[in-house]
Amino acid sequence: KADPAKLMEAVQWLESRAPTERKLVCCRAGMGRSVSVVMAYLCCVEGKSYDEVLKLVMIRHPGAMPLPNLQVAIEQVRQLRRSKSSRHAES
Repeated sequence: KADPAKLMEAVQWLESRAPTERKLVCCRAGMGRSVSVVMAYLCCVEGKSYDEVLKLVMIRHPGAMPLPNLQVAIEQVRQLRRSKSSRHAES
């Protein structure tokens, strides 16, 4: 099951790298966890919709199985990121 806190941490780590730096996201099988992290990054940082990202992943990586509840977890990460950015804007 997708954990919003872990997804947030992974997205922040990827985002902290230089924009021109190539990134490799992998897990043991490369079918669920790594795919889910990349999908979360594309949704939360690049602003793509979940459906758009899912289609892209299925074209590029057939057989990939995003974690259960991923869409809900990504929305929770988006909300956390929005609330953090609004708090920083108020400071």
